[in-house]
Amino acid sequence: PEPGDDSDDDSDDDSDVPGRSVPPPRQKLIGGIVGGTIALLIAIGLSIPLAITTRSSYRIIRDYLPATATVTHVEWIERESGRGGSRVARVLYRFTLDGQSYTGRKEGATIGVEEVGERIDILYNPDNPAENSSSRFFDLWFIPVLFGGFLLLTASLSTYSFITLFKELRKAPRD
Repeated sequence: PEPGDDSDDDSDDDSDVPGRSVPPPRQKLIGGIVGGTIALLIAIGLSIPLAITTRSSYRIIRDYLPATATVTHVEWIERESGRGGSRVARVLYRFTLDGQSYTGRKEGATIGVEEVGERIDILYNPDNPAENSSSRFFDLWFIPVLFGGFLLLTASLSTYSFITLFKELRKAPRD
């Protein structure tokens, strides 16, 4: 190399290293826009089931009355999925109001599975006791908390992506 020749200069530019190319600013901006938009759309999509499940659980807690039921049947269901199977319990229960017998059921993971004959706390609709639900926190709030967590995560990713994007835009030279 001749003096002043920068062709073999070992600078911080990793674009000549295989697998370590530095994306041009325009590609970085487009990636930020696409990534942030996708995360934002996922967050918006998650907000709908979150609102529905939260409203339903809140309505049950607000409007339903407490009662005690007796477990009449516990059945284990094998569910197949892409990575194997899982066991889910289906619990049937019965309760009596004013001499009238009503039944209900809950399905879920193995957490808190009751045995036949065990007494459990439930909530029922006073206008229609056939509409009833387990009163356990997990049974009422698991899905809203799950959707809420995913919503928070995707909204955070979207926000981070857009903040990074705007920082890059501020740094970019203006023509």
